[in-house]
This record gives sequence, structure tokens and C-alpha cells, in this order.
Amino acid sequence: MIGAALLFPVLILSLYGIGEYIRFILLGEEPFSAGKLARALGFGIIFHGLLMTLLGFIGLLHPLVAAILTAIPAIILYKTWYRDLLILFQKLRTSPTPSLNPIEIVLIALIALLMLVRLFNAFAPNISWDATSHHYLVPSEWLKTGLFHDMPSVVFSYYPSLIEAGIVGTMALANDFLSNLYGWIFGALAALSLVGIGMRHFDGDSVELNSSNGKIVKISRVRMTGIIAAFLFTVLPGVGVQTSGGYVDLPLACFTLLAADMVLEYSKRPFTRTVIAAGLFAGAVLSTKHTGLIAFIGLLILLIWILNYGGKNQISSAGKWKSALLFIGLAILIPLPWYILSLIHI
Repeated sequence: MIGAALLFPVLILSLYGIGEYIRFILLGEEPFSAGKLARALGFGIIFHGLLMTLLGFIGLLHPLVAAILTAIPAIILYKTWYRDLLILFQKLRTSPTPSLNPIEIVLIALIALLMLVRLFNAFAPNISWDATSHHYLVPSEWLKTGLFHDMPSVVFSYYPSLIEAGIVGTMALANDFLSNLYGWIFGALAALSLVGIGMRHFDGDSVELNSSNGKIVKISRVRMTGIIAAFLFTVLPGVGVQTSGGYVDLPLACFTLLAADMVLEYSKRPFTRTVIAAGLFAGAVLSTKHTGLIAFIGLLILLIWILNYGGKNQISSAGKWKSALLFIGLAILIPLPWYILSLIHI
């Protein structure tokens, strides 16, 4: 437990460091915000899962190798996360708290309190059926053999397993307790995503409030709506259970939100790199759970609507086909290795 607590910041900084590097390459510079944090962390989780997947398919999933590759981005990319940490601390120190209205302050405080309580809960041994029969059992067996393989007695081992691949890295770096904390990350990721989507993609009027120093402060209704959505999502009992680790439903919800974020982003920035970002998150949706196919269909319908209506005056017919096919191709490519593995072992 102590080792997991000490290495948890390393895991967070590693995922964020590599994720922010990928986010910058695909989406460029953008102001520090909840949405930026969510996208960077999401890209980091996908990259880490795919890296562990590669090790598993080539037979190099040795615990030491997996542990080093899980932690090393925190060292190599220290300038990235250190810069953003400084920006965050500066914002916390200099931003006038009255810019948040009292309801927003209370809701954010409650979200933070709930996540803190659940962080402590995540340090308890995970004895759920899902964890012990699948989400922790399968990665632990992969680490023993150094190779991804199907297990006839465990039907879930035939599924696309991006989250389980990530759990391999956390088990190698520390133990099951760190895997629980890995699951906890998705609770924070969902809250950040919900706030970020509203602020980035929806317009809304503002209301004016008097701050404590007598100045007039404009409060965005969109920001308020995003915070309320994040609060309502966070207080769901099922979300509380999922943040203890050993589950994939919450990660599926997070990847769906991030994919929707990027699809909506395409309506403003109809570039190939934006489609690549959306396709990566859509691929993560398909690689997390089979029911992700339903979410993927919804994302594809949203993209088609944006291609035909949202970006009507900006995208040529050829560009629309290219974007749709690129989105579908990337989404299928990510879970494809697991399906090939299952076909080989039938």
C-alpha cells in the first residue's frame, strides 16, 4: 500500500506528460483548462495501454520492462508536467475566487471531497468479482508469462483489453493497490471532461454578480452547467464503486466523452489531426468493452452529422469521405490485434 501511494504521483505525471506531448502534436497550443487536462490524461492512458499491448504481443511483457516504461515518461517529459503544474499553482494563487459563484464553489468542493474519500477507499484490497475473475487476474497472468494469451477458462480474456493492458503497467510498477488508484483516475477524468466539453463547445450567456470587493464578475452559464453535470456524474453510486478499480465501465464512459469532445472539435477545426485524435479515442472506446460498439455508432452518427451540416461550408465532399474513413479505420485498428489474437486461438 505504501509503495502504491509513493508511486501514484509518478504514474499520474507519466500519463499526463506523454499525453500532453501527444495532445500538443495533434491539437497545438491551448490555454490551461479542465478540458486540456482531460484530453492530455486521456491520450496518456491510451498511449500507455498501447505500449503495454505491444510488449504483450512481442513477448517482452517482463515486469521490470513494463515498470520502467510506465514510469520513464515522468522523467523524460518532466518539463511538460512541471510547466503545467506551475501554471496550475499560479492560477490557484492569483485567480480571484469570487469569479466562481457560491454554488459553483460548493459543487467543486463536494466533487473534490467525494474524490478524496474515494481515493482513500481505493487503498482497500479489491475483492470484487470483476477484479478477481478478470480485470486483475488476466493482467497478472500476462505478467507471469510475458505474453498476451487467451485463457480458455476466462471468457473475458478474449475481449479487447486496453484497460487491462494499462493495469499490467501499474501491477509491474507497484501492485494491485496502484491498479485501484489507476481506476480512481477515471473518476477525475470524467469530471474534467464534462466541465471541459461545455466550456469548449457550447455558447451561453453570462450573469453578472457582485464580488466581495465590489467588482462586477460575469459568470458563464455554460461553466455552471458543466460543473453541475460533473457533480451529478460524480455522486452516482455506480461511479463511486467504479473508482475503486477493477472495472471498465467508467473508463468506457470517459473515452466516450473524450471522443465526443474531439468529434465536436472537428466542427471548429476540420483538420486531419483532429480526426486522428477523435479516432484514437473512438478506438479506445471499442478496446475497452464490447458494449462500446453502441457508443461508437453514436459517435459515428455525430461525426456524419457534423460533416454534412456543422462543417458544410468548409469541407469538400472528398474531405468528408476521407475524414469519415480515417475515423473508422483508426477506431478499428486499435482493437484489431486482440481480435486477431482471439482468431488465432480459436
